[in-house]
Amino acid sequence: MTEYEAAMLALQEGTLALQEGTLALQEKALALQERALTIQWVQVGMSGLQALLITAGIWLMWRGGQQRDDLHRETMTALDNQHRATMRALEALIERTAPQKQ
Repeated sequence: MTEYEAAMLALQEGTLALQEGTLALQEKALALQERALTIQWVQVGMSGLQALLITAGIWLMWRGGQQRDDLHRETMTALDNQHRATMRALEALIERTAPQKQ
């Protein structure tokens, strides 16, 4: 084997080693990209869960407000009825205790 052939063989072996190293790096990069994609999907899922929790919290606050409004309305109606009954009783008391007109 001539010196030229030996050099060409060494060059080819070096090139092959470089290609194998590049291939190994590409495989690692692909694995990292897959991992990054998985992490991104997890982040999307977490964002969706957060949005769902926020929406549920807002709905619960709205529903609580509605229940308080209903309770307030019922309470005010009961107080109004009680006030009217008290006023009727007071008017009747005034009529009974008023001095007689002559």
